[in-house]
Amino acid sequence: MMRFANAAGLLALLVGVANAAGRLQNDSYALRPALRVGDETKIKVLVQPSQSGADPLTIIEDRKVTDIADIGDFTIAETDKALAADSNADPAVTVTKTWLSNGQIKEIHADSPGYDLDSAYRAAMLTSFEIPDAPVKIGDRWSLVAPGQTDKWRSTHIDYVLSGMDKVGDTNALKVDVNGMETEGPMPASIQGSIWLDPQTFHVLRRVYKETSFPVPGMSNFTGTVTEVPLTSDMTTSTTSMSDPNPVPPNR
Repeated sequence: MMRFANAAGLLALLVGVANAAGRLQNDSYALRPALRVGDETKIKVLVQPSQSGADPLTIIEDRKVTDIADIGDFTIAETDKALAADSNADPAVTVTKTWLSNGQIKEIHADSPGYDLDSAYRAAMLTSFEIPDAPVKIGDRWSLVAPGQTDKWRSTHIDYVLSGMDKVGDTNALKVDVNGMETEGPMPASIQGSIWLDPQTFHVLRRVYKETSFPVPGMSNFTGTVTEVPLTSDMTTSTTSMSDPNPVPPNR
C-alpha cells in the first residue's frame, strides 16, 4: 500500500522544492528540482477502488530525502503511518527509493525480507515524473520512454502535457495531464490523470490518477482512483494544508 503515496511524495520532492526562479519571464517553466538532504513532506492519499461496494481507504505517509549524489541522483525514505490494521502490509517497513536526476526510478530497497519489490519497481516507474530537459510552456508535451529491465520494471511509456491553468482552492495552478502504460507483459498497467502545481514554487497542490491493473506491493492489482495531497512540507517557503478533496474525473 505504500505505493499509493509514491507519486505525490516524489513530486513534492521533485517539483515542490523548486523556487520562483524556475519560472522564466516568457511564461516557460523550468521544472528542475533543488533538493536538500533532510527535506520532508507528509502526504494524504485517498484511494477509491472501482469495485462496487468497495470501501475507500485513507493513507498518511511521511517521506524524507536521505541522500543526494554528486550526479544528481537522490534517495527518499518512505514510512507509511496508516496501515496498522492492514494485515497485508507492515507499517514498520521503511522503503528507500533512489531516483535519477530526471525523475525516473533507479533502485528500491526495503528493510523487510520478502517485500514485493517486483510490484514496487513497476509502480514506481509508472508514477515517475519525467523532468523535461528544457523549460516548458502551456501546450508543450514531453514523454518518458523506459525500456524494460529484468526483475525491475516492464517497458513503460508515459506522455505529459502542460495543459493549462486550473483553480485549486485560491491558487490558479499549473495543470499537467498524464497518460501512461506498460507496453509489454500480461495485464499491462496504465495510468491517466492530472497533477496540479503551484505556478511560482511548483509545489504539488493535488494529484488525481485513474489506475488500471496497477501493481501494489503485497496485494492484488488495483483498479480505481487515487487522489494525493501534500499536507505539510519543509521544502518550500510555506506549508500546504487542504481538506479532503473530492475526486474529479482525470483529464476532464
